[in-house]
Amino acid sequence: MKSLKDSHPIVSLIYFIALIGFSMVFMHPLCIAISLLGGLSYSIILKGKRAVILSLFMLLPLFVLTAVLNPVFNHAGVTVLTYLPSGNPLTLESLLYGLCSAGMLVSVVCHFSCLSEVMTGEKFLEVLGRISPSSALVVSMTFRFVPLFAREIRLVAEAQKGIGRGMDGNIIKKIKSGVKTLSIMITKSLENALESAQSMKSRGYGSGRRSSFSNFRFDARDGTTLGAVLLLSMIVLLGAIFGENTAIFFPKIKINNLNRENAEFFAAYLILSFLPIMIEIKEVWRWRKSR
Repeated sequence: MKSLKDSHPIVSLIYFIALIGFSMVFMHPLCIAISLLGGLSYSIILKGKRAVILSLFMLLPLFVLTAVLNPVFNHAGVTVLTYLPSGNPLTLESLLYGLCSAGMLVSVVCHFSCLSEVMTGEKFLEVLGRISPSSALVVSMTFRFVPLFAREIRLVAEAQKGIGRGMDGNIIKKIKSGVKTLSIMITKSLENALESAQSMKSRGYGSGRRSSFSNFRFDARDGTTLGAVLLLSMIVLLGAIFGENTAIFFPKIKINNLNRENAEFFAAYLILSFLPIMIEIKEVWRWRKSR
């Protein structure tokens, strides 16, 4: 098997579509825990511990806010723990549902973060190029525009600061400086768009049938990885259809415990969530063994 970062783009895309789709639907606490741990572990491999810790500091307020707001506004459930100052009941069901919703949201954000690291603009262009060339062009230009816009806005801000129009002083001066910088950037963006359009037209874009070039080749190892992803996804999907991960919160909590009947489902979901990490560990072991 190949690691997802080195696999053919279609393999990586199918994997993340399956995993993110399951993570957005499954509300079973064990599924959420597996998905969250898998996403965080793969983020550490891709970005390093420091970047993941910084991301967690930003995601922690989101988790707390989601977990707290649900029991405050949702009072469904039969198990009353206490009463809020407003007189509404605080129920165990709404509290547990809020925690599960917060965990699901954070796990999905982690998976999207991994997707952005694995699926670069070139890979998206490879996947969409043959299906919809226009969409592929828009996506690739968007991926290029975002870092270019951030770099240009820093240069404009530094130039404004050099002539005494920086974002120093009171709030009024900061707003005026920010509006001026934004106005300059809008003008530069329109000029760049016009130049790109003229350049594409002069090179004959859209005047005839397009040819395509690909740096990616689908080999046997890609087929093995894709087969494993599809097999695990099918097992998980069938298990979900038969209700092996049932989790009902209202009006009373009813969650399927881990047993012999649903062990295959949870095992398949665990392997699917940690598949990129298992491949990375295998590659590291093979490399050390070869040395």
